[in-house]
Amino acid sequence: MVRIKSIFGVLQTIPNGRGLTWLFLATITAGWTGHAEPSKEVEPVGIYIHTSENDTVTLSFQQPDSDSPTPFFFAITSPKWPNGMIPIYQARDKQTKQWKLNRRLTHGKENFTDPLFFALPPASGSNEGILSGRWACEAKHWDGSIDFLHWEMALDGETIFGRFDQDTDYRFAWLIGGTFKDPSLHFKAEYIDANYELEGSLTSNILKGTWKQTEDADGGTWTAEPAYPVEMANGNWKMVHLYQTTSPTTGKQELSVGDAMPLPDDSQILCRVWLPKKQP
Repeated sequence: MVRIKSIFGVLQTIPNGRGLTWLFLATITAGWTGHAEPSKEVEPVGIYIHTSENDTVTLSFQQPDSDSPTPFFFAITSPKWPNGMIPIYQARDKQTKQWKLNRRLTHGKENFTDPLFFALPPASGSNEGILSGRWACEAKHWDGSIDFLHWEMALDGETIFGRFDQDTDYRFAWLIGGTFKDPSLHFKAEYIDANYELEGSLTSNILKGTWKQTEDADGGTWTAEPAYPVEMANGNWKMVHLYQTTSPTTGKQELSVGDAMPLPDDSQILCRVWLPKKQP
């Protein structure tokens, strides 16, 4: 008899190991209490524009070689996804070979690529931050057993994307799509040859719902709470929008920050970042 853990933690018993199927996300997260975490203070970090000899523009936390450079804007950097903030990636366009900023990556790349920085969603799309960040989940099976796991997710419009805890052996589990229409959400996940569906709703900053494995009768209920809430360390910051315009001829990106500027029709509002408040 072989006993293995499933995605949401119940021990499965398989005679002689035949038909062994690794199910999904079985790791018990050390130190996880099942209660909402207190907010962590964060301080925005300066981000600089780097321009190469061929005029390729990239962003970096590293200062350029020029004398006394001023950060283009400030944003949050973190190995964990802060709740309420959206991830911004920097990726190279396959066609133009130019670097550009993106709200999300091609499906699955979230497992291998960390966001360049985190910021607040645009003012017009502030609802997108309601689901964003790291969540601690308690999943119960119909037989009463309990499992604990983490996932990190965000919204692009109504589309859910993200990844599972990258500090466990299950970093190769895939969040393969879903939607959020406040307060309801539905998403799917897979791990090797097992597939799962989760449904739930958001009430008072807590997610609750049901889950099932699509290949058999395994399932149950789940609850998730924010696992990495943050707050600004001080109030000496003002928020501005970060815009990106891509040239239709060269594919090069042009970035700008502000709120009261005339912008081309094809400009994309990516997020809200920070600038220091002017001292009196």
